[in-house]
Amino acid sequence: LLIVLSRRVLESAREMDASVWRKNSTDRYEVLGKRLGVLGLGRIGRQVAQLAHGLGMDVVFYDTSEISREVGLAMGYHLATSKEELFRLSNFVSVHVSATDAQGRSNRGLVTREDLSAFASDAKVGPRIFINLARGFIVDPDVLIDAVKAGDLRYAMTDVFPEEPRASSTSSWL
Repeated sequence: LLIVLSRRVLESAREMDASVWRKNSTDRYEVLGKRLGVLGLGRIGRQVAQLAHGLGMDVVFYDTSEISREVGLAMGYHLATSKEELFRLSNFVSVHVSATDAQGRSNRGLVTREDLSAFASDAKVGPRIFINLARGFIVDPDVLIDAVKAGDLRYAMTDVFPEEPRASSTSSWL
């Protein structure tokens, strides 16, 4: 998703379907040399960080778990002291937190409009891409839409529902 969104692959596919060819690099970014912020450095967050590092990205992370912080530092990643700092320092932010934090508190509304406003505030250029593949209630969809419209984010992508649907008792793919 980092590459698809940073290279505008979805828009290009729609344009190609309409027989439009725009050979330009406007608002297309390489991931090499960019910084990925990982919110939640558990098992999945660590795997994403390792892949990003392998693509030549710098990794910064924020996690409330002492063990995750120690692991991230041992892996050579930069520890952000707050969510705001994570967003401020990142070109991309990928969320990988559970429903509750290390202290057992709900992560509902964890990412706020203020967090998204801080996104790459040091330089309002670059990708500014937010990806939530963790829980739908981590950030309100209206907050994401507002941040994109305001220009704080270039793109946001999620594959989770704000309220998770119940599991089906039968598998439709069988």
